[in-house]
Amino acid sequence: MKQKLNKSKGPLSNLTIIEFGNYVAGPWAGQLLADMGATVIKIEPLSGDPWRKSNEFKPNESKSFISINRGVKSFAINLKSIEGQKILSKLIKNIDGVISNNRIDTSKKLKIDYKSLKNINSKIIYVEITGYGSKGDKSKDPGFDTIMQGYTGTISGEGKINHREIGLVQSTSFIDFSTGYAAVNALLAGIIQRSISGKGQKISTSLLANALGMQSMRLIDVENYPSPTKKWFDNEYKKLKKTKTNFTDILDSYNEKVRGDLLKTYYRVYTTLDGAITLGALAAHARISVNKLLKIEDARLKDITKVFPKKYHKKIQKQLQEKFNKHTTSYWLKKLNQNNIPCESVRFIEELLTDKQALINNNVIELKHHTGEKILTTGPVLDFNYKIKQNSSPKLGEHSNEILSFLGYKQSTINKYIKNKIVS
Repeated sequence: MKQKLNKSKGPLSNLTIIEFGNYVAGPWAGQLLADMGATVIKIEPLSGDPWRKSNEFKPNESKSFISINRGVKSFAINLKSIEGQKILSKLIKNIDGVISNNRIDTSKKLKIDYKSLKNINSKIIYVEITGYGSKGDKSKDPGFDTIMQGYTGTISGEGKINHREIGLVQSTSFIDFSTGYAAVNALLAGIIQRSISGKGQKISTSLLANALGMQSMRLIDVENYPSPTKKWFDNEYKKLKKTKTNFTDILDSYNEKVRGDLLKTYYRVYTTLDGAITLGALAAHARISVNKLLKIEDARLKDITKVFPKKYHKKIQKQLQEKFNKHTTSYWLKKLNQNNIPCESVRFIEELLTDKQALINNNVIELKHHTGEKILTTGPVLDFNYKIKQNSSPKLGEHSNEILSFLGYKQSTINKYIKNKIVS
């Protein structure tokens, strides 16, 4: 299979992976593997990955689907049928690994869980992606990025609620994407271990695990040295809950503790005369440089042990904002860079489609889609010494015939399967 289905010269060109993926985390892992040259067979129901239906621009085609399914092969098959299971069994014997982000009950029902597939091929590396982990009361619950951001404190702790509108959360699906990266790491680690032990295994990761991992610097409690937010949670939060304070005010109280006052001044966004900039003065010397450039005096930089009143912090922030408002973004970028102060302009993602820096590094690439449309999309996140050909996302069932032919099925049998809706 590997020789006939894969002509890539990438580092993973000897691997064949099945992706039982839908929505984001599983497909993102599949795309990452395909970008590195693996043959990734995306198993889809006859109706397709649900993500295909998200704001379709053509039947079974959406920008959401195209963006995270580059380079994979689509095999549309009815796994609820006896014949579909027979075909899958034959395919499983010829693969190296599996990525699945289905609910635990769904995997068992479709017989694509590790136990079922291990009985067919004991050497497969099976990576299971769940919402809340494979154990515990919530292990069978579905997981979506936004609800996991709520569960893990990301929404409340990172200012993701837009303009105090509790119902509106603006965020990139960073938990889904980080989980996809983790799944790829898990698969490759399992394959390396198999080369030593000769044995397959199941490796589990979850949205919960990755959401917490991405917040490692916040989620840490050292005995006898509680953080300001931990003190707030143990004391003020309980009082606020007892007095039935509304959530917006609770959030404001919490956010006062999340970021230090110096960070609120020197590591943030400021508006300018014609836009906005991000100021990244984390280091003490950079903060001093900001003071010199803007001709302000921040007494906090001279005595970091002294406790200053809240109004003083706001006074300094106001001074900086008034200074930045006097000139354009380009003016401030030039001045800040001349003084080695980390900064950037605040931009819209659409600007990156034509950004010289992104284009020259192939972070944005042009592909031809099977619909005939030209596509601009993100490029591979890894840049190898040799070029790996990139293909756009597949149409539903585009490679079903190819895969069945390899497995030894005659065209007459394949036609019968299509007619009987076993495959499409």
